[in-house]
Amino acid sequence: MARSVIDEEKGCVTVINVFTVEPERAHELVSVLAKATDDVFSKLPGFISANFHISIDRTRVTNYAQWESEEQLDYAMRVHPGGIAEREAVQPIKISSAGAVYRVASVHRAASAAGHQLS
Repeated sequence: MARSVIDEEKGCVTVINVFTVEPERAHELVSVLAKATDDVFSKLPGFISANFHISIDRTRVTNYAQWESEEQLDYAMRVHPGGIAEREAVQPIKISSAGAVYRVASVHRAASAAGHQLS
């Protein structure tokens, strides 16, 4: 099973999409996105992982998803009926969205976990 790993040598593509929502609808949007991921995207070739984040003020939901290639991502989002249905399902929930496809350029990790504890 593929795992979500941020690595500049991996060669996968990452789609980062930030949805603006009314705070009371943030969890609803995550539920719709998670269901589409479990029911459709996770079964498609090239899918690696999807992670959903809700901002502290609950006005934004961010989707960070990895795919093996741009072609597989494009097929999932623009051609496959499940991707089209997912876009239609989010329309009435979101206020707006902005997304782009990326490749990892650089990764930096903590030198020591012990040196980063809060007092």
